[in-house]
Amino acid sequence: MRLTRRSIAATALCAGLFGRDASANGRFPTAQFFSLGDGAARDRIAITTTFGLLVSLDAGERWQWICEDALGFTGEYDPVTAITDSGALVVTLPAGAAIARGDWCDFSPIAESQTDPSIDVTARGARVALSQQLATGGTRVLLSDDDGRTFRRAWTSSEYFTQTIDYAPMNSFLLYATAQDRLGYARILRSDSGGDVFDPTTATPLAMTAATFLAAVDSIDDRRLLLRGFATDGSSTLARSDDSGATVRTLVTSAGAMVGAAATPGFETIWAMSAEEGARLQRSDDGGGTFRPLATTLRARSLRYRRGVVFATASEQQAGYSFGCSQDGGESFRRLLAIEDIRGPEACGDGTRVRTRCAAQWPTVRAQLLAITRPPAPPRGRCAEGVWNAAPTDAASDGATDAVADSAADDAASEPDVEPRDATTIADRVSPIDVPAAPSDARVPSPLRATGGCQCSAAARQSLDLRAVTGLLGAIGWIARRTVKRQTHHHRTGLRSGDR
Repeated sequence: MRLTRRSIAATALCAGLFGRDASANGRFPTAQFFSLGDGAARDRIAITTTFGLLVSLDAGERWQWICEDALGFTGEYDPVTAITDSGALVVTLPAGAAIARGDWCDFSPIAESQTDPSIDVTARGARVALSQQLATGGTRVLLSDDDGRTFRRAWTSSEYFTQTIDYAPMNSFLLYATAQDRLGYARILRSDSGGDVFDPTTATPLAMTAATFLAAVDSIDDRRLLLRGFATDGSSTLARSDDSGATVRTLVTSAGAMVGAAATPGFETIWAMSAEEGARLQRSDDGGGTFRPLATTLRARSLRYRRGVVFATASEQQAGYSFGCSQDGGESFRRLLAIEDIRGPEACGDGTRVRTRCAAQWPTVRAQLLAITRPPAPPRGRCAEGVWNAAPTDAASDGATDAVADSAADDAASEPDVEPRDATTIADRVSPIDVPAAPSDARVPSPLRATGGCQCSAAARQSLDLRAVTGLLGAIGWIARRTVKRQTHHHRTGLRSGDR
């Protein structure tokens, strides 16, 4: 979803408001990147925040808070999450990793991960891959072939410092990674053995940026990659490769951090969000050839597309909610989660790790969250998966809207394992938010195939800029053979942001 992601500005602001923030780690309460379950786990959602995790097991109808203590860490660290097909939640930690099954009320450490910092995690089918930073320098990948029940040590390298890893959506034995080599150059690595061996996709380092993160691997052609790159001067790029990373072309650039990106299967439609001041969510309907700003005023913090719906985290201060969805291609969003929707750990039974570690903290955390100055939260809504209901806004023929909807519905019907359904089970009325009308020259988007998705993520500009610097300094420290104590991540928060 997936960049991982800290901000001096946020710390100062939080100290001014509360003395300390809701997570007691000196950062302003903020939703960052997120993971969406798929298959039998499609109703499960996990959102990384600066004060723990917000999770839903019922497609967003109810939201529960999980404190950092229950996960197994404290302090300024943003875990990366992955949801397996069975519904297990894997969480990276600054020392090892943890996994929870069932109702996500008990997190157990992954013994094989021991005390090394975990950088990223990805899941596909029954396979899980976890990348770690070694204290001696370099990277190790842990693999599970049984839904995270056991892990084995696989590829280990002193030549590369990995930043993001992702399975190809249709091939759990194809695993991509972005990394920096010993000289600090960005590389794309590919494993056709599921993570036992990785090789660079080209002998030449990427020239586009100093640090590069995977935003998506295409579900139709797994040679297609969507990449976010970050330079030392704070600028960033969104790029794509159609040959597994052998060649890369820039799609759009930004003077600030590229915090979010998402794409439809085939990369026909691509979304991009920059933290640059005044930036708007952009969309390309020609594979990245041209981008145009969308009508929404939402400043998304991370993005993901799934079966006709664009999901995004947001800032409560700017939008009045933390997580939303769009079924008109990003022109407008509907609220799925606002602060007042969060329940404490009471959904977990007495004696569970979450209830035991989090119950006493919740009253204070809730009071601090509700004290945040923000616009009124819009009504809760829902988005129907399987159909993109974007209406034409130019003077097209009378049947244009129906034609788009019918075509999208035909695509949904062509996918035997996907039925149109609500992205949430909330019964509240559907109400678009941040409702500026679409510009009159907006084009009708090409119909979407109701399948697949991408792991993307991002944090806000204030988190991202410092994360970019932190990530680069971490790599430099590694090259100097010093122990790097913590990695601030990649594509699911901050730079990585988350997603992915």
